[in-house]
Amino acid sequence: MSTVEPESFAIIVGIDRYQHLGTLEGPVKDASDFERWVVDKTREDHVKPQNVFRAFSSSDAHSWEPTQDTVDRHFLRLCEVGERKKSGGYVGRRLYVFMAGHGMAQTIEEASLLTANAREGDSEAHIPCRCYCDWLRMAAYFDEIVLFVDSCRTKFPDVAVRPFPRPTIHAEGSGKVKYLYGFAARYGQEALEEARGFFSQALLEGLQKGRRSDGSVTAASLKEFILNHPDLKNYEGIQDPEIVAPDEIVLARYKGEGRFRVRLDVRPAPAARARIRGSDIQPFEVAAAEDGIFDIEVPRGLYAVEVGSTKGLFEVSGTKREEKPIHVELR
Repeated sequence: MSTVEPESFAIIVGIDRYQHLGTLEGPVKDASDFERWVVDKTREDHVKPQNVFRAFSSSDAHSWEPTQDTVDRHFLRLCEVGERKKSGGYVGRRLYVFMAGHGMAQTIEEASLLTANAREGDSEAHIPCRCYCDWLRMAAYFDEIVLFVDSCRTKFPDVAVRPFPRPTIHAEGSGKVKYLYGFAARYGQEALEEARGFFSQALLEGLQKGRRSDGSVTAASLKEFILNHPDLKNYEGIQDPEIVAPDEIVLARYKGEGRFRVRLDVRPAPAARARIRGSDIQPFEVAAAEDGIFDIEVPRGLYAVEVGSTKGLFEVSGTKREEKPIHVELR
């Protein structure tokens, strides 16, 4: 008897044209890039295009879409998927939610996206991103929920948080739902852009390059990549991303990602630990074996070995297995 792997879904919203608020440059471009990553077939766990629900700003100068009703319909479609499957509300393995545009925060935890018809501090024309994802967690519609919000979290404590458009479901398995919530800024801060959102660009880069030594991108490795991204570090105290990652979620494994075992003999002085850096991997530390050799597995590419303030370079070509250690001179 064959089994069918549960599918993943995505809701992607990018709003850069507003009826009553200023125009933005990055949200639709960033949302489009995130959609391309989500459906990228080089990832083993990509989302099928038919499972992506998108809501982008309209090119029609007289249309102010998407509204809160448009985005709500996408979330309700997920509920309908579960009902059609007669699976007690279970929809799939993972839900990605990406939201980019103007925003506000009614509470220290919330991040609400203002929809295209919104006014500043609008009590109706907004999507409370965390509230909606928490509703889905409570309903246990998915095994994992991954939320990214690139918007300001300007304080509006007097504005009520819109509830999810269905009554709360207290599912038995809600406590087992894993989640990752990533916000472009902390409560009360702005989310900056220069043609593209700073947070979105760091996120998209991290989803490709924030890899562990085994080549996978996890919640923890992505968090480390984003929080140490130089473009965001430049605005520390003005825009500080907030990543809520209590669970270890593997976000990406790339098909055909060849990795090669190499052994490094670092000279002139032996070292107990070294840090490995490469253009397409998250930097990682490695301990030397008893013979002083560093044993690692990495894809093809040019790498740096760092020991204290010294550094040496080596290349992994992948053309043959290295039987002898590669000698790396530190300078």
